[in-house]
Amino acid sequence: MAHVSHVDLKEGQSPCRFTLPPLHLFWGASEQNQRTYYYHILVLWDEFSLHTQANLPGLMTNEWRSVLGNTYWKSMWPRPNPGDTGSSNFDPVQFWIHRGPLFFSKDISAKVVSGCDVASVLYCHCEVQMDMADDDEIQQTVLYHLNMSHAYAEIKEMDRLQFRSDYTIRSQGRMSAIHGMTDMWGPIRDGGVILDFFVDKKAWRAWLQAVCEVVMAWEGFDDWDWEGFMDVRNMGINKLSSGDFHRLSIRVLAFFIKSFVTHLGYYPSPMLCPPILANQRCPKYKKKFATGLI
Repeated sequence: MAHVSHVDLKEGQSPCRFTLPPLHLFWGASEQNQRTYYYHILVLWDEFSLHTQANLPGLMTNEWRSVLGNTYWKSMWPRPNPGDTGSSNFDPVQFWIHRGPLFFSKDISAKVVSGCDVASVLYCHCEVQMDMADDDEIQQTVLYHLNMSHAYAEIKEMDRLQFRSDYTIRSQGRMSAIHGMTDMWGPIRDGGVILDFFVDKKAWRAWLQAVCEVVMAWEGFDDWDWEGFMDVRNMGINKLSSGDFHRLSIRVLAFFIKSFVTHLGYYPSPMLCPPILANQRCPKYKKKFATGLI
């Protein structure tokens, strides 16, 4: 961040829409609301993921707050006594069963109306229980994966801005590099976590290669101040000395952050190190399997 000035921030659009719920919503809520927020995102994890994969329209902060809480879902439930505005049969466990067009895609909303169960299960295949939303380790894992999904969605947003009408064509073949960049600590989705990432030169070089592949398609890459490096687009990263490799990593990340600051008006989400348990499991299976994936 020290390599990018905040005075270069582009004036953002108002109101801002987010592909996924902003992380700060989970931090500022009361304990009761926090439990509801985490429970909702655990139960509908697959549908939350679709917001990045299916390019669904983003929601404003207050809309995400209502979706994470019970407010929006209660409004979807029919009233047993239409004349009594306080009457409700709302079930906080199956809060989603009367659809929710603000959140679901049209296809999923139609399936919900027809009685399809879209609730997600944990990695151990057990159903999500309300009290699991109070588990600190599960909360850390949810925020880690949500943050990584934010990073992925933000890069796709930058690609749309950069490629415009050519986005559909030019974005093909970039998903692997984007995943390789945002999933820098792992292959955490396939098992295991590289604890000493910066010590493992092979992992770090593979990650930097993925970052370069992502950002070299963006405006200004060739004109960026590379501090003495020549023809970075065609540079052989594996041939660099340790010192040059570190310097290039910093310049590439500075360009990445600068692109977000000047084009989208915000700093990109950090790529956080995953928690010890990289996966949501029920208490029974958490004891049996120490690590795993979502």
